[in-house]
Amino acid sequence: MDHAGARGKGLRYAVRRGGVGALAVAGRITGPLWRTGHRWVWSARVRAHARRVGPCVYAYGPVYFLGTANVVLGDCGNLYDNVLFETEIDGSIVIGNNFTVNRGSLLSAHARISIGDNLLMGEYVSVRDSDHVCLDASRPIREQGFDSRPIQIGSDVWIGRGAVILKGVTIGDGAVIGANSVVNREIPAMEVWAGAPARRIGRRTAVGSA
Repeated sequence: MDHAGARGKGLRYAVRRGGVGALAVAGRITGPLWRTGHRWVWSARVRAHARRVGPCVYAYGPVYFLGTANVVLGDCGNLYDNVLFETEIDGSIVIGNNFTVNRGSLLSAHARISIGDNLLMGEYVSVRDSDHVCLDASRPIREQGFDSRPIQIGSDVWIGRGAVILKGVTIGDGAVIGANSVVNREIPAMEVWAGAPARRIGRRTAVGSA
């Protein structure tokens, strides 16, 4: 190859490299803008549906509301994609300040779900305050209605991925629920529970305490 051919090949390579570089720079600029724009769209939709939403609550994907949308969200928090809130006629859901509800989680209230501040909820968690009534074998289950009891979850609670919280449960402040656990009874404050059904496996203590 002569020098002119070599220079031409090098120039074409440089142009291709420059084009890729320009696209990369453009992507770095427009990508965050695109994501920010979508965040505002999803957040606006949450505000349009829920009864009350704090000023610093952001949605990072579609969030769904079924039923009456009687949902109150605290001053600051993050909702990730495909979170679902369901409230029936007398049902309500209240979450305190500074919360995170991760993708795919479901909260369903026929009575009341009340959660304190600083909630950390992993992906695909289910919190339901009702069960189907099913004891009458002469009637289809779907015709027997629901048995509902409120759920109370304290502040600074971490609920791991895939956990299930059943009706009538109270979870104390600072408790930790392991991934894929099924919680069907009261959990005292600062205790760590895991399993199906969940059982106590430990307790949180202050660093440096005896």
